[in-house]
Amino acid sequence: MIILGKVRPLSGHLLGPHPQVLIIAHEFALFNGDEIERWLLKMVWGASEAYPTAPKIRGNIRRLQLADYLFRSGGLPVGWGLYATGIRQGLRVSTEHAMTVRLEESNGELRSGSLEVGGVRLTFAIGARRPTTETAAIYRPAAIFLDRVGTDRHKVAALSWYRASGSRAESVKVTFVPD
Repeated sequence: MIILGKVRPLSGHLLGPHPQVLIIAHEFALFNGDEIERWLLKMVWGASEAYPTAPKIRGNIRRLQLADYLFRSGGLPVGWGLYATGIRQGLRVSTEHAMTVRLEESNGELRSGSLEVGGVRLTFAIGARRPTTETAAIYRPAAIFLDRVGTDRHKVAALSWYRASGSRAESVKVTFVPD
């Protein structure tokens, strides 16, 4: 996949503080999508188990599938895993809470968990999600584009995946509109 955009001369080191992140000109970063997805699963599962009132992952088969994926590089059923969504109209980001974690349930069972960072929501879904007009979530996105109205600057977070999904690469675009 080729992502075209404004590229500046390279400055500093190409490798950031984490070897799985490649940084070029502070406008483009390449992330390992599988690592992000596993990290999100670990965070969601941990949050679910940490609080007695939080919804739990039910059923040994589900727990074994997720543990196999998390620790032994097993696969996930189609539609399970990382979804990304851009900011909704009118949503204000709190300066006191840079990140927000949410767990979603159905009939007392954990169905997904989300991490909201600024204008981006990353969701780990246990089961396929159906996008609606309000939440056009992208399954295993190829990139997340961040820009701001009134400037020509933008950021790109590209995600690479070990296993190709077989579907067309899709991306999420988040545009910040200042007050």
